[in-house]
Amino acid sequence: MTSAALLLFLLAHSITGEDISGAEEVTLEPASRTSMFRCGHKYCPSGQDCLTVDRSKQCVDPCDHYSVLDDPRRSVTFRKDPDNQLNDRSAKWDGWYRLQLNGVNARMPGTCVSEDMCGTSYPLWLSSTHPRPGEGIIRSNVCGAGKGSCCRYNSNEIHVKGCTGGFYIYKFVAPKMSQAAYCADGEQEGIVWYLVDRKEGSCGNTLKTNGSHAIFSNNIFVYPLAVVPGSLQQPIRIPLSCVYPMDTETSLNVAIKPNLAMQGAGIVSRGSKAPASMFLFHNSNYTEPYPEGRAVLPLGSTLYVGVTVEETETERFAVVLDDCYVTHTPNPEDLMRYHLIENRCPSDLRQVTVDESGSSLQARFSALLFLYQGDYQDIFLHCSLSLCDQRSSSCSPMCFSRRRRSVSQTTPLKPLTIGPITWN
Repeated sequence: MTSAALLLFLLAHSITGEDISGAEEVTLEPASRTSMFRCGHKYCPSGQDCLTVDRSKQCVDPCDHYSVLDDPRRSVTFRKDPDNQLNDRSAKWDGWYRLQLNGVNARMPGTCVSEDMCGTSYPLWLSSTHPRPGEGIIRSNVCGAGKGSCCRYNSNEIHVKGCTGGFYIYKFVAPKMSQAAYCADGEQEGIVWYLVDRKEGSCGNTLKTNGSHAIFSNNIFVYPLAVVPGSLQQPIRIPLSCVYPMDTETSLNVAIKPNLAMQGAGIVSRGSKAPASMFLFHNSNYTEPYPEGRAVLPLGSTLYVGVTVEETETERFAVVLDDCYVTHTPNPEDLMRYHLIENRCPSDLRQVTVDESGSSLQARFSALLFLYQGDYQDIFLHCSLSLCDQRSSSCSPMCFSRRRRSVSQTTPLKPLTIGPITWN
């Protein structure tokens, strides 16, 4: 009987957005390899890129807009032909590509490839791991083998995304050196990707929370190949769990300058924190966000701030504003701070109003803009958030005399920051 292939179960998860003309890309945070892209004056949603579709630039999922790159010479087992070798430096790369070998799904190898293979002198392989399903678009390092070294040449970085259906797409760019080419490996390392929405009840998923993490659990049944044709073998049950922290951070995406009107036990896998975003709005309807960049507005203006957390369990969890405060630097750890919201309640009811917190995956509050510490310096707004399980407790803070009266079981999220805000 042949051994059953290892099955890896990862629950889908989402994140966030390239420039309309230069494909501007930013990395979400130093510890994260996930990238997001801008399209004009807005960020693309999680896992999307700014591509030309129907003659216009728009945010789309590259898994639906790619070209197939199928050349047997790219195989890790194909030795170069000196008279007909690949040279990706001279190729005109445009957009995203899916690798295939003779019509069969392939991907870039993640281990060293010998010199003169992949139909070229310097084969290029991925020195970073491929993204997990739902991780979004990541930035990956590429190595070029040569002169007896696996990574003799560090080529230009590329972007990679894992797509539903078990294949990867790559945003290739011209390598730094000539006579180099991206490799393709048809081996899938015996891994089967089983994807299911990160949602309670989806395909039998169960969800439990412990105050700090959300735990999705399920079972996979593996049926070994029958030794005797027609016989049914006892299945192997593999319990699976994916654990997601319920805390996150976010930052205000504009710099605020007080001056003029603003512009703008089986298999267990750890998932990433729920992504969150914070925006500054023009009015109390929270419908017109300011674009990113420095914001200039008059002293005494009202700041309308909205926070959104991306989470599939929209009816189960609610986001709670734990602490929101102002600093003169973009560092949320700056000890010189002025609190607007502290312990989930306004620090001064005359200056701060919480319109929504603990009732959905959105939170909103407003605050008067004034000189903090009597200084006309630029200011930055930071918020610490947490996710609350509405089935376990009441999530809406009850505030009286600036103190929180109710304590619910929540999990902190990463802090968010927006700014600078500049005075007029």
